[in-house]
Amino acid sequence: MTALALAQDMLAAKDIAGFPSPDEPALVLNNPDKRPAIDAAYATIAPMYWGPRIPLDEACNTIRAWLGKLHQDRWISAEFRADPAEGACVEQQ
Repeated sequence: MTALALAQDMLAAKDIAGFPSPDEPALVLNNPDKRPAIDAAYATIAPMYWGPRIPLDEACNTIRAWLGKLHQDRWISAEFRADPAEGACVEQQ
């Protein structure tokens, strides 16, 4: 299963409400007030995973690039794009 197929299945099951834009604030970790807490949380949950993990910045960059490609290629229909006014991923009517 591809990442896109998984995301579409999650959307159909209403596990997610929509696909965020590539510039979703949650995927940009440059807030100096919040970054230490994010890094601490990342370190705290590290023992829950087997093997090495990629750095958070790399993970966010990969996700942003993937979302950008989906939006650019119009693989995401407009009704399932994030609503910037709402600040969240929402299904638009």
